[in-house]
Amino acid sequence: MIAKKGFTLMEIIVVLVIMGIAAAFIIPNLISSMEQTKAQAAKNNLLAISAAQQKYFEDTNNVSYCLTGCGDTTANINNNLHLSIASNDPFTYSCSSAAVPYQCTASDGTDTLTLSISSVGAAVSCSGSYCPS
Repeated sequence: MIAKKGFTLMEIIVVLVIMGIAAAFIIPNLISSMEQTKAQAAKNNLLAISAAQQKYFEDTNNVSYCLTGCGDTTANINNNLHLSIASNDPFTYSCSSAAVPYQCTASDGTDTLTLSISSVGAAVSCSGSYCPS
């Protein structure tokens, strides 16, 4: 009797089909989880901006630090509000400098989160495919 060496073409095709089916289920869920994680981070950053804005008001008695028109870069927001938003954050942040209530937004082209800040607190709403829950 001759011992069989290697795999038949049919066995290789079956394994590849099974791997393809598994990848078809796993990859979209992985992408969705990654996008939701980014959106959750943006929500947390908006809440941090809100808290920093409220602290700024308490310290200076001004309604808010001017973000819009004063350079809405992450570095400016971090420096002026003493935050630590990552410089490679995919979201762009901007805030109105109008009186309370004012709004801050975070957008990455797919999702837009809006933080409405009033004298009684902050509420985050989101529109897009991967909004955090």
